Amino acid sequence: MKNVLHLVLGTKHSHWKLICENAKTTWMACSPENVKTIFMFGDQNETFWDGEHSFYVDRADNYVDRADNQYSQILLYKTIKAFEWFYESEYDYIYRTNCTGYFDLKLVLEYLENKPTTNFYSGFIGKSDSVQFASGASFFLSKDLVKKIIDNQ
Repeated sequence: MKNVLHLVLGTKHSHWKLICENAKTTWMACSPENVKTIFMFGDQNETFWDGEHSFYVDRADNYVDRADNQYSQILLYKTIKAFEWFYESEYDYIYRTNCTGYFDLKLVLEYLENKPTTNFYSGFIGKSDSVQFASGASFFLSKDLVKKIIDNQ
């Protein structure tokens, strides 16, 4: 059985906080046991949250949610820091999403059932100039690619 670490970009500001909290009683409530969901927040008091426990990292002040031209850099920073923080966890894939989604994680497991556990990168295909990429709204990475990102940031 494949294991998935589901990392969700979230924030505790305004109505977004309610979206994250409601996930616990909706789609997280029926999550398969081999899918672990962790929210990545941008505040100093609660950096990661799994619906029950909070996780803290050093220099959490770098996790500030902003709406200026550094916004995409901060999202990338949060994502890579989460990769580093949870790399040693037991999973075959990371599924990185945003808090505004509603997830049927059983379908995620069905999708991954026949996928390779190495060199796997998947998501909705976007394009910028001539470069194709999996959209930041939702993508999958096998653990070996997560390691490459950590090692080559």
